[in-house]
Amino acid sequence: MMLVISLLIAFVGIGFPILFEYVRNKKDAEIRENIEENKQKLKNFEESVEQINSKNKQLKEEFVIFRDNLNKEYEEQQLILLESIKEILLSVDENENDTDETTPTTSLVDDEIIKIEKSLSNDLSISINGQIISGGTVKEFYRNVFQYLISQNINFYESGPYATGPVRYLINTKNNHKNGNKFTSPILITDDYGNKFYVETHKSKLSAYNDIVNYLNRIKGLDIVPVHEQLHHSL
Repeated sequence: MMLVISLLIAFVGIGFPILFEYVRNKKDAEIRENIEENKQKLKNFEESVEQINSKNKQLKEEFVIFRDNLNKEYEEQQLILLESIKEILLSVDENENDTDETTPTTSLVDDEIIKIEKSLSNDLSISINGQIISGGTVKEFYRNVFQYLISQNINFYESGPYATGPVRYLINTKNNHKNGNKFTSPILITDDYGNKFYVETHKSKLSAYNDIVNYLNRIKGLDIVPVHEQLHHSL
């Protein structure tokens, strides 16, 4: 009996620590496994969140592009409509207005066209004798065109003031239109001989472009090639 008790005591003294260590190691292994599993889940979650954020950013960028293109297309359609309205009004003025004065309605349409064009980024370009002349605004475009003509010693005022209709001049040596009204938004051009010329820039880009092409085609010795890429979409 004493032998059994001694063996049991010896087993408890030796075996129990071994069993306890085994159970503890197994439990630690399970805990470490759970930790690693949770780490992987967290990593997968973070990757999913990153993918969602990336997708949201992409969708936001695509929406902004779509919105901007839609707004631009709407504004360009407005320009086409306003240009048509302006042509009709100018035709009425030319046929019925014996006093040769601009109607307030025509001026309002002009103002609206110019206001819309300020939000668009279409540049103006033209080829004069193989040289491309460009400008982001009507003012800049006209100034660059006439500065180029001056630099090439081209007599652009040989035939005097140039009228774009029954009321308005494109260019004149005085700051006045045909009806005596002041130019609305003139630029002053001075050639190498000190001669001064006023150029009216208060017009839409499309009208300004057509007016300058018609004007330049009247000048001898110029090879004029319209560059329509910038305006093609709005036309």
